[in-house]
Amino acid sequence: MSTDSHNEISGGVFGAAVQARSIKTLTINSAAPAARPPVQRQLPRPGAHFLDRRDITARLTDQLDRTPDRIHVLHSPAGMGKTALATNLLTALPLPPGGQLYADLRGAAIDGPARELDVLARLLRSLGWDGPWHDLSEAAAWWRSATAERPITLLLDDAATAEQVLAVLPAAGSTVLVTTRTKLPGLVTVGAEHHELGPLPSAEAMELLMLLAGAQRVSDPAAARATVEACQHRPLLIALAAARLQTNPGARPLEHAVGDPAPHPDETPDVITLHLNESYRTLSEEGAAAYRAAGTVPFTLVTGPMLAAVLETDAATARRSLAELERTGLAAATGNALALVPAGHGRRAAADLAELTDSPERLTDQRRRALEWWLAALTRAERHLAPHHRELARTYLHPVAVGPDLGSREQAWTWLAGEEDQIRLALAAAAAAGWDDLLWQVVHALWPLWHRLRPYELWLWACELAVGAARRIGDGLVLREMLNQHGVALRGLHRPADALPLFEEALDLALRDADLRGESQHRHEIGATLIEIDRVSPGDLPTAERAAAALPHLDEARRLREQIGYGRGVAVTDILLGQVHAALGDHGEALAHLDEARDALLAVHDLHDAARALAWHGRIQLLTGEAAEAARTLHHAQSEFAAAGSRAWQALTLEWRADAASAAGHQDKVVELLRAALAAYSGNPRDARRLQTRLEQAGADERSGPP
Repeated sequence: MSTDSHNEISGGVFGAAVQARSIKTLTINSAAPAARPPVQRQLPRPGAHFLDRRDITARLTDQLDRTPDRIHVLHSPAGMGKTALATNLLTALPLPPGGQLYADLRGAAIDGPARELDVLARLLRSLGWDGPWHDLSEAAAWWRSATAERPITLLLDDAATAEQVLAVLPAAGSTVLVTTRTKLPGLVTVGAEHHELGPLPSAEAMELLMLLAGAQRVSDPAAARATVEACQHRPLLIALAAARLQTNPGARPLEHAVGDPAPHPDETPDVITLHLNESYRTLSEEGAAAYRAAGTVPFTLVTGPMLAAVLETDAATARRSLAELERTGLAAATGNALALVPAGHGRRAAADLAELTDSPERLTDQRRRALEWWLAALTRAERHLAPHHRELARTYLHPVAVGPDLGSREQAWTWLAGEEDQIRLALAAAAAAGWDDLLWQVVHALWPLWHRLRPYELWLWACELAVGAARRIGDGLVLREMLNQHGVALRGLHRPADALPLFEEALDLALRDADLRGESQHRHEIGATLIEIDRVSPGDLPTAERAAAALPHLDEARRLREQIGYGRGVAVTDILLGQVHAALGDHGEALAHLDEARDALLAVHDLHDAARALAWHGRIQLLTGEAAEAARTLHHAQSEFAAAGSRAWQALTLEWRADAASAAGHQDKVVELLRAALAAYSGNPRDARRLQTRLEQAGADERSGPP
């Protein structure tokens, strides 16, 4: 067995890792768990100018001091400054143990409000809980459990309904502030108190205009009063007016916009749309095209490279156009991208203008170009993050010249993780347009995100779309890949029995097409799925019955992979064969497979899977009564998982080390190692529940033991 190291430790090893030559016995008292996320400070950045709201701020602050866990609902029409008020108020409060969290419920979004499970998954992930979440009720229960232990401050911004808010409420004891455009009577049952936010008083409205535009640009008091009246004293509209005065001093007076016709004869435009349209009139031709395109593409965030691809222009022109949108107040920066503002209204106004100005063919072409740009970027990230993922040909109707800067794995992951919110929008747009080719390619290219973030509910929905698209296309290889990915997602949700028929269908197709690589892959997945059925915890060996059923599939998968020269695939199958042979009682054969797997995986620098082979080697040593040897092996594997950043496997290896400590008679170390394992398992509710039960039992055993 290769450990890629010549360090030797004999005796028991319990605690942190130490690199040295030969040590006879080593005991260290700390077993460091995986790092937890930092305390969150997610509230939006407060605005530079915040005027008047003293009365409501004082009232809310007083009520929060007296009843900090009461829910408060701030309601008003759009543009009154609800989010600004909430942000200023909550930022001033002491930081609670769980931090300050923020969720945009997207009540006014053009594509509908946010899904409650998606919101909960992101909130839980920010506290270190990765899932998987089987459904909304499970996620909500864990959300309440997490926030009961560590109370938070939570801003739920732009709520659409009371039901949406109720689904994501934390446990009692946290401070919750909700913003919405209408009253939410359904929240009264949970003790919520409503507060209406009105327009700015005249003096404060005039002051805000002068602060934002510059006093020299509003030197005429009559013109300033006319401007704030046309803006209905709403801070958002005053900000738009100030941006117009800064960028286009010769623009026509704002009060004229109120009499403009509606974009559609049968509709009455709201005042925000009128003001957005008035700002649009001041844009250059390039800026106007960029604004319409931003309302056309199926993404809430637009970058310069994406816009360049959509408008068939160069990167410098796209950057200038986006900068113009930001200067005129029509878009706001979010990281390296821009979002049209205000939420919902901005995209809707831009989409209406695009529909009036551009031909249906052009709009369709722009949506396609945006999705193809995104697919090309996903593919670049995929090559960095999952170089062993089977590469399938990508098809584009338009060449993609400019993409995001993804020069390293770190850059690729930073970009890809930020795209999670765009997935549902992109796939829904591709499905609506009937672009089956884009559907399956996007789902396939998202493999690194699925594998690392594990948003299972979203992943399953995406796989169902992709499998349907693949069936319509009629490409056997594509269908097999999508069936395979769908099965992996189901197995990750601990539904191996549901996954098995998908892998079996994929195997039948591979046999029909005489695809040896595909056959080896699907046999491997069938074997992996069979040994998961009836497995209670990830440290259990499969039952003898399941192992016997899996063995012929895994043996054939290994033979085929060896035949086609897929060395890494052989090694990954060997890890499963190690478990199967151990379950069947042939421990020597099991260890031989695991040793071969580790050597091969180290040779191709697959350090994570090499550590998995080492961990299973230690597990089987423990099962054969070699507790001291198992402790050394598992300690080494844990240090490798820590270096690789694999929290789930660190947790499992710590749990196995607790078993080794117990078998070696070091009962005083068992509770410590289980506690470290529980902290590392914090992202997985299923395993955390199991570890909590084990920890309680171990504590009881320790208390009842000899003094």
